[in-house]
Amino acid sequence: MQHPPRQSTEIDMGGSEGAAASARISVLGAGSWGTALAIQLARAGVNTLLWGRSAEHVQQMARERRNARYLPEAQFPPGLQVEVDFTRAVGTEDDLLVAVPSHSLRKLL
Repeated sequence: MQHPPRQSTEIDMGGSEGAAASARISVLGAGSWGTALAIQLARAGVNTLLWGRSAEHVQQMARERRNARYLPEAQFPPGLQVEVDFTRAVGTEDDLLVAVPSHSLRKLL
């Protein structure tokens, strides 16, 4: 069975040119999935904040500009920042992307 060719998709961040650069998103969860999504969003020009619950882990990511625990080979792009303060992470961004394990979701909310 032959599949049709994949079409490229773009994230519409408001419809105006340069909107991706002014858009802000917080990714909640600094595991492998949250980190990978945050890196991709930042590479696409979206100002991205990656939240993690462990202060020690977040400080290490900030120092090394990578998540050595889950994605050691992936350097953080310039538009990716990390945060341990949950209130700051959810209070200042335009959008939230929740990427925590399902068993942790109740504690998060």
